[in-house]
Amino acid sequence: MGLTAQGTKTRIDAEDVTGGGGSAAGTQRRVTGAVEGGVGGLTQSAGWIVRAGVVPRLRNATLPPPVTVTLGKGVRLFGVSSDGVYPLTAGIAEGPAYLVRWNPAREFSAGTLKYEYLTAFETPSPTFSGALERGRGYWRVGEDLVNFAVRPPDDTDAPIDALLGTAAYQGWNMLSNPFLETVSLADQRVRARGADSATNVALGSPAGALLVHDSLWGYPLVDPARPNMQGYQLYSLTYPGALAAMPAGAGMWVRTLRDVTWVWRRSSKQATRADAGLTRVAAAPSADDGGWLVRLTAQAGRVCDDYNYFGVGAATRQLPNPPPAAAKEYVDVRFEPTGRAEAAATYASAILPVSRADQTRWRFSVDSNLDQENVVLAWPDLSAVPREVRLFLVDTETGEQTYMRTSSGHTYRNDRRAPRRFEIRAERNGAASLRLTGIVATPTRGGALEISYVLSQPAQVSVRVASPAGRTVGESTAGRQGRSGVNRLTWVPVQAGKPLPTGLYLLEVTARTDDGRVAKGLSTLRLGR
Repeated sequence: MGLTAQGTKTRIDAEDVTGGGGSAAGTQRRVTGAVEGGVGGLTQSAGWIVRAGVVPRLRNATLPPPVTVTLGKGVRLFGVSSDGVYPLTAGIAEGPAYLVRWNPAREFSAGTLKYEYLTAFETPSPTFSGALERGRGYWRVGEDLVNFAVRPPDDTDAPIDALLGTAAYQGWNMLSNPFLETVSLADQRVRARGADSATNVALGSPAGALLVHDSLWGYPLVDPARPNMQGYQLYSLTYPGALAAMPAGAGMWVRTLRDVTWVWRRSSKQATRADAGLTRVAAAPSADDGGWLVRLTAQAGRVCDDYNYFGVGAATRQLPNPPPAAAKEYVDVRFEPTGRAEAAATYASAILPVSRADQTRWRFSVDSNLDQENVVLAWPDLSAVPREVRLFLVDTETGEQTYMRTSSGHTYRNDRRAPRRFEIRAERNGAASLRLTGIVATPTRGGALEISYVLSQPAQVSVRVASPAGRTVGESTAGRQGRSGVNRLTWVPVQAGKPLPTGLYLLEVTARTDDGRVAKGLSTLRLGR
């Protein structure tokens, strides 16, 4: 199947699967990653487009009349608002389209993880059949729009069980908004499975935090400005830029810490058409204890990973990456875990204690299967970071360092053979000044000189050699990256193709950081024969 068990946010690769005996007749295409995006305004919703009044009212007036809903094409997580929707008769799995669900109780497989496939699809095993369940989430991959009828629910609360499960990807469940309207994340409740409804608690509350993670992952991205962009959408009340409400029909990953009952609730205040599902969490100001949070994004071609966070604060739980998505192309940011980490998990956040805010670092890698594609890392907003804190992005492969306050991003060419590794460093003004010392010029064989110097921290370095009268006789044409500690470079004392005359010369070395700090050092050197 080409699945990977690395907890990436956008990854299921398709392959041809041959049935029993290896005959060509048994070959089928499953979970294909041909992502084309939606059509028109359909791409702006993560779930259904509802068309009321298309299906006539039934004779039984005690039942609400069905409505027609349209599911956009491409890869998406979705759900239905009524039980008894059959995927084959509804057209969800007709033609070049496939349906996949997640079973948290299923044994983990390196080939298929915990996914199960539509019965009509012969391989792989196991499969599922029958009607779709209300409130459950499903992957749908297909090239066409799908129309089918569902019944508008008339209840206020819709309890759905979510299991902890076993083995890899423990705790993950695919659920969905069971209403034909946007619901607010703040209105949702959860309780221990088997407990009375009187024990319902809000997401994010101290009691709720013992049951589930209060941040959910949907697919695809909800961004009207980029209708064809593919990637996970974060739903959260905590993280800047995340959506605080979930569109009708939107499916999502929920991470439980034990067996629970998730209680979907209609919102107390109905969202308007203008803001339905598009209300985003504002960037939080710096906390009184010095805590702050920054959002980091990655984009390659038509795929992105928009929701990754680093910072300092009192957060005790990191944001875990969801299981792989049913998409062929992906880009994925993975932070190294900080503090107590869950085994075999990868993370979309790294939050360190405030006590480490003066001078600290966050390490992460960026993985993508788009070979030789430009990957753009960006940080949309640094307003929460105290002005006295300087942030630097370091490409550990090239040593290139970017001062994040004066640059909006960093671009590199991807090599799919291995993830690219980065480091973000933070330091406070005055905590570590730039120092340049120990400038020495030593003759080498062949008439060249080795110039060595010591830097207190990484910086761009230029070198200038001048005559006693101050005339430049040699210099570096561009700044070179100097590292913290001892640095060495070779200089050949030649000008216009001729050796410089013997005598005393002035050697000037200048170091400059991306945030404008400059250190200079002077020394002399003597040329002889």
